[in-house]
Amino acid sequence: MLDLPLIRNLVILLQYISEEARKPYSAEHMLFEILHYKFLDIDSRDIAVLAIHADERKMKWRELISNELEMLQFNLRSPKNISGFGKHVAEWIRETRNLTLQILLEKILSESGLLNYILKHEDKVFLAAGRLRILQLCKSRKHPHIHG
Repeated sequence: MLDLPLIRNLVILLQYISEEARKPYSAEHMLFEILHYKFLDIDSRDIAVLAIHADERKMKWRELISNELEMLQFNLRSPKNISGFGKHVAEWIRETRNLTLQILLEKILSESGLLNYILKHEDKVFLAAGRLRILQLCKSRKHPHIHG
């Protein structure tokens, strides 16, 4: 169950948050992949436009997706989803030092759109079981913080 693509996506997102909390911008290479996750509901054309822009201007991905003014100039199809995700990422990184992994994970599940995605999916019972399994693993960790 933990090898489900959706669960792998969640694990990668957690890895990204953990690495960024330890050393800012050290996991930039992961954002291109993460932005393609279905539950974020971001248009792939938008991601391509942002990739070109970030490369041309030598911008950090995290700075770009958090900058609504910068994104306005690109005629994106899903700018609210992108900027919303950017804001959430900044908050999740900040919260790694304040919340247990279990609480942070619940926050990510809710705010990322993953929980809604699971509830609307045709295999929602199976995916919800995967979600429950990963929550149980987090709860059983000896040091229940993302850095632990």
